[in-house]
Amino acid sequence: LDITIMNANGQLKTSIYHKPSADPDYLPHTSDYPHAIHRNIPYTILLRAARLCSNLHDFHLEQLRIDVSLLLNNYAPKLITNQFLLFFQVDKADFLIKRFNK
Repeated sequence: LDITIMNANGQLKTSIYHKPSADPDYLPHTSDYPHAIHRNIPYTILLRAARLCSNLHDFHLEQLRIDVSLLLNNYAPKLITNQFLLFFQVDKADFLIKRFNK
């Protein structure tokens, strides 16, 4: 699990760790997999970020990183946008607000 854990004044803070040498690769959209697999990747990656980031700032940075990485892997901007909107519509916005307001 690639996660950074920090102790900030007695409170644990978490964020996603990216190795400096790591490429921003996800399953390339041009690979020979069913469309449903490609369609679910943006949603799943964003859900992972929401679960692992302990503050809103880190989550937003990770969301931008995911967006750029998916674009670099030939995902259509419309697909990315639709999956991100789906993520925030399926009760995840409430989950994030409750989690980050603790």
